[in-house]
Amino acid sequence: CKNLKTVTFNDELVEIGNVAFGSCENLEAVAFNKQLEKINSSAFEYCNSLKTVDIPDNVKTLGPSAFYSCALLETARVSDGITELSSQTFRSCPKLKTVILPQKLITLGSQAFTSCVELENINFPDTLTRIGYSAFEMCYKLKNVVLPDSLIRIDERVFQNCKALTEIKLPSNLQHIGGRAFMGTPIISCEIPASVTTIDHNPFVNCTQIKSLTVHPDNTKYKMYDGFLYNANQ
Repeated sequence: CKNLKTVTFNDELVEIGNVAFGSCENLEAVAFNKQLEKINSSAFEYCNSLKTVDIPDNVKTLGPSAFYSCALLETARVSDGITELSSQTFRSCPKLKTVILPQKLITLGSQAFTSCVELENINFPDTLTRIGYSAFEMCYKLKNVVLPDSLIRIDERVFQNCKALTEIKLPSNLQHIGGRAFMGTPIISCEIPASVTTIDHNPFVNCTQIKSLTVHPDNTKYKMYDGFLYNANQ
């Protein structure tokens, strides 16, 4: 489909299949119908001329890699009907600057925005409980991140090598921090909340700018001693 530039779906369509428009390099515009319910895996991957995506609210499923490596994609609004954003949904979209997440999102999948190097801001809904593995790894310009109080789990390498991320406040209900979650970021300070019960290996490794890493005094699992983080039971 090298010459395909626009797509308009009729009202009867409810599902778009796997790799349906994959590598349609000249596809510039997609008009989704309101009855659409499911966009399957890699449906629009490598659509390198697509600049804007507005997924209608009737869509309940957005498959892995649905918009993987869309080279010119700048703006994406994800259906409010989606509660789980699949893995690699927008991975390697180097021009992506604006993302509107679903209002009832619960899980943000692994590598969902990895290598979205122009992404500066992301607003999370207050329903989010988990951010998956490497979700924002190598988002070099990401600097404005406010984690919601609903967040329970930050998986491994979520913000690794986010070179503009200087501030992060961990939410009061957080329970798990994955290994290398903030590796290589220029974070200056961070407090481990009282709620945290598991911390995997080296979440702050190579954070060369960090000046203050503390543990909330009510945390019974971890403690700081002489600048190092320890399990309180050891």
